[in-house]
Amino acid sequence: MYDMNFSSIVADEYGIPRQLNENSFAITTSLAASEIEDLIRLKCLDLPDIDFDLNIMTVDDYFRQFYK
Repeated sequence: MYDMNFSSIVADEYGIPRQLNENSFAITTSLAASEIEDLIRLKCLDLPDIDFDLNIMTVDDYFRQFYK
């Protein structure tokens, strides 16, 4: 995913770099959530039979959910 400009480290609301959980990736974009989902699914079409769970959220929501 890194070659598609995804990251596994993002800054939280205070600007502190945080490592995302395993198999979690971030992208900075102005696209709508539905457009991001379409882009990711399109990019993953060439991958072998991989079944993945796609959950799109803002970075603030991510940290609130996983680092309560």
